[in-house]
Amino acid sequence: MREQLKALRDVEVRAADELRKAYDALDETLDPVQQARFRVFEQAVERRQIELLMKARERAGEPARQAPAAIR
Repeated sequence: MREQLKALRDVEVRAADELRKAYDALDETLDPVQQARFRVFEQAVERRQIELLMKARERAGEPARQAPAAIR
């Protein structure tokens, strides 16, 4: 079990590092205004995904859960 948890932790660390590198590469190509617009767009897409998931759950008969405060 410990080995599996360590492997999971390693995957999470690598994924976070790859994501940071991808953002760094993206930021190198965008100017500051484009970076800000992209970040706002990302948040809007994430918010919309959560709304759609909540609607799908309601239609499936699951009670809707409140979205985390950081997303609302």
